[in-house]
Amino acid sequence: MPRDARAQAPVATQEGYASCSVTDTGSAQAKIWASPVFAFRHRSDDPAGFQRLNNLAGEFLSHVNALGGAGTKTCEYAATRAEAEAAREQHRAIWDKRVYFIKIGDWREVPWTPAPWDPAQQAALPAQLTRYFTCSAVQMDLPDRSDRSRAVASQVFSMSVPSSDPVAMYNQARAYEEQFKAVAQAHAVVDQHPNCMPYDTRAEADKALVDQRRLLDGFNQKYTEISWQPTATATPTAEPQTVTPPVAANADASAVAQPAMTSTPAKAAQTSALISEAANVHTTTAAESNALYCAAFVSRTKPAAQWRAPAQQQADTSIEHARLAATLARFLQSVQSANPGKWFELKPATCYPNSAVFPGETFCFTAEYKHFGGMQSAGMYCNASREQIDKRVQDMAKADGGQAQIVAWP
Repeated sequence: MPRDARAQAPVATQEGYASCSVTDTGSAQAKIWASPVFAFRHRSDDPAGFQRLNNLAGEFLSHVNALGGAGTKTCEYAATRAEAEAAREQHRAIWDKRVYFIKIGDWREVPWTPAPWDPAQQAALPAQLTRYFTCSAVQMDLPDRSDRSRAVASQVFSMSVPSSDPVAMYNQARAYEEQFKAVAQAHAVVDQHPNCMPYDTRAEADKALVDQRRLLDGFNQKYTEISWQPTATATPTAEPQTVTPPVAANADASAVAQPAMTSTPAKAAQTSALISEAANVHTTTAAESNALYCAAFVSRTKPAAQWRAPAQQQADTSIEHARLAATLARFLQSVQSANPGKWFELKPATCYPNSAVFPGETFCFTAEYKHFGGMQSAGMYCNASREQIDKRVQDMAKADGGQAQIVAWP
């Protein structure tokens, strides 16, 4: 085949539906700029349209910036237009709720459609991209009662991330949290796990820092902001390569099967230890399959609530861990967007083989526990066997006592 013919071969794409929003929580009443639902396409080698939707979110944020707005960007995916419209309406209904006769959110309709897109003409990216980060640690319960809370935060800093990995900046943020622990302790913020967040642009990071400063720097609150930057070599700890997870041998199956449903700090800590142990194992190869089914959940203890997505066949059958973690992150984001409240910034999920509990299963999980905020977690089970995933869903229903809200996949 001539070289020109090969170069012009069509790029495989898939269709989905989405709506985008920008949420500004920098004032007592949040401001939400929302696009209509629109159809879009993404490359088939872009699992769940992760990178395409992130680009669309940035495109919509730029449009909102031109209107004088700013905030946190997001685009929510749905398989059909009807599902996308329903999710958007549910999102708006929540922000329209009133507290003391005042709406908690100022919902603003924004006429907007994405710019034309040609998957075959994507601009080549450099090997390294610049991304922006902030880190912070907060302690609410002070033994000496000198302040109501104590917090230390970094100013915005920039770091290079590899362009080949769409979740690299989240992994680097996780590594920076480990470095920031010593900084927090030096400022008398102890026994608290820091939180580092990545942003695509300096403007987004600056806006987040301003909102954080407004929240944490006030009456009976001690807030310290410092110039700090991690070492350039900071990367998440590599996982040992093995094929035998130790979880089932050291814990009963129900604890591993549904760690998100723990209800006390002691049980949460025990579950966290089990998950940390499981995170240290990883399989080097995955069996090829013609299908992959996943079911997911999100849980929080304050206020108590649980959400669960039914088993659904995935468009991509790969069980590559970064791809699965990105799929879970999208589901978590959709639940958080539809249920505004005090949500933690959970770390990217860790995925590992869980065949000792359900044959052929891969389990992804992320969680965080805070003294005053309780525990929040998200997990996802995937299996090439429809029979096994159905058994897993039955087990999930037993674990949550049928109390979880059943929600659609984004």
